Amino acid sequence: MLQTHPEINLRLIDKMTLDPNDKGINCGIEYRFEAAKDVQSERLLPDEVVVLAAPALLQEREIASVENLASVPLIETERRLVSWRVILKSYPWFKTQKILTFSYSLHAFKAAELGLGVVLGNRHNA
Repeated sequence: MLQTHPEINLRLIDKMTLDPNDKGINCGIEYRFEAAKDVQSERLLPDEVVVLAAPALLQEREIASVENLASVPLIETERRLVSWRVILKSYPWFKTQKILTFSYSLHAFKAAELGLGVVLGNRHNA
């Protein structure tokens, strides 16, 4: 886009949420359940949740079922619409489960890459 429209100035801002009163924003990409009512919007990608883990972690620990997650730290981000807490709340062992929580998916994915646990991600951006 920048090559075909050199007259456009592009500024990328990384925020947890967009301020609807910020008049300096022409376009935004948000992660949400449904479209905001006061702006024009469309769904870009479905939220296809997948479980991600480092290959080294999977070699050390068998994770073949949900029950196997009880022995592995879980990693999540604050703003995931689908979280470990939602998925696993009915399992008795979950009450004592070790959970590492990050503000941003990038940090959660890095923690999983380092073998610190298992993370939920979206198939499209994982």
